[in-house]
Amino acid sequence: MKKIILCLVLITLNGCLSMFIKQPEATLEIKNDEFKGIKTVTLEANLYSQETHRLMGSDIPVFAAKCIFYKEIKNNNVTAPKVTFNVQADINREPLKGDVIFLIDDNKLNYKIEEISAENISKVYGSNSKVSSSNYKILRGSIKLNDSFEQSISTSNPIKIRLYSGEKPMTFSIENNDLKKLSEFLAAK
Repeated sequence: MKKIILCLVLITLNGCLSMFIKQPEATLEIKNDEFKGIKTVTLEANLYSQETHRLMGSDIPVFAAKCIFYKEIKNNNVTAPKVTFNVQADINREPLKGDVIFLIDDNKLNYKIEEISAENISKVYGSNSKVSSSNYKILRGSIKLNDSFEQSISTSNPIKIRLYSGEKPMTFSIENNDLKKLSEFLAAK
C-alpha cells in the first residue's frame, strides 16, 4: 500500500512540477529560407520566476516562462526583434497586462504588451486504476524590442524581466549562458 501511495505522489509531483526540475539552456537557431530569401533568427529561453512557494522543504518557482525572441533578416535589413512570452501559471491567474519591464543594470525599459491571450490547460496522468490531473493556465503576450534594448545589454548581467498577471508581478532573470545567447541573437545580421 505504501508503494502505491508513493507512486501516486511521485506521478502527481512529476506532472505538476516537471518543468521545475532543471532549467534547460537557451537555444539559438539561425535558418536560411531560400524560398522567401530571408534568414530567421530564433532564441528560445525557459525561465523560472523569482517568486517561489515552499513545497516539501524546497522553494519551487511559482511561474515558468518560455520566451521566444524572433527576427528576420533580408538584404541586410533586420526586423525589430519580437519577444513572445508563454507563462505557465496557476489556473486562477489573470491574463498579462500593462508593460513588460526590463531592468538592465539600473535602467528600466518599458514595452507595451500586445497579442494578449490566456488558455486553460488540463492534463490527466495515471496508470492502472489511479488517475491524477493538473490544471494550469498559459498566459501569452508579445512585445517588439527597439535599438535601446540592444545597446543596454552589452555590459549587463543579469537582466530582470517583470510581467504582470493582472496586478500581480512575475519576475524572471536572464543570466550567464542565456544572456550570452541573447547577445548572439541580437548581434546576428
